[in-house]
Amino acid sequence: TKETSDGFKTLSRDALAFFGVVASATGMARFIGDLTNSNAKLERTATNLDSTTESLSAWGGAVEQMGGNAQEAISTMQMLSQSMTQILLTGDSPNLPFLRQLGVDMNIARKAADPLAAIILQMAEGAKRNEAIAGRSTAFNMLRMAGVDEGMANLMFKSNRDISVMLQHQKDLGVVQTDNARRSQELARQWVELSQKGRA
Repeated sequence: TKETSDGFKTLSRDALAFFGVVASATGMARFIGDLTNSNAKLERTATNLDSTTESLSAWGGAVEQMGGNAQEAISTMQMLSQSMTQILLTGDSPNLPFLRQLGVDMNIARKAADPLAAIILQMAEGAKRNEAIAGRSTAFNMLRMAGVDEGMANLMFKSNRDISVMLQHQKDLGVVQTDNARRSQELARQWVELSQKGRA
């Protein structure tokens, strides 16, 4: 009957609306969960690198503006931190020849407020010198051979002043704050604990 048909249509619309709300809620919950985990991971990485979430977030954002990937940029910074430790402990590192050629002074970098940022800016100066002498391709390949990701390498060919402006722009846009990242880390820990209790 017409009443049955209309009732079915109403039920279908209500069902679709309900499932739409559930899907939206689920999607939002997943988004919030992913964001929380991402911020928590950034805080752990910053702590292990003796850096800050603000610095890592700003560098990652600047690299993204150059068409790169923020996580790859952070991986490059982890690699540079490991190289610093290797050189400090053993006086050597697979990256040492490249760092020397780029004019990196580890002693100066270690004394900086942000040693990783200091190394990157030193490498950027060296990359631009190499570009002027040997061309972009050779200079770019040397950075890649040193383990620098493509996005970070492209950023290094900007003037150091432009890099500083880009980093500040990222901070103006709103980088991940340390306090927020620490709260995210605690939320992530609590969520894992609840999940573990649910499986018990």
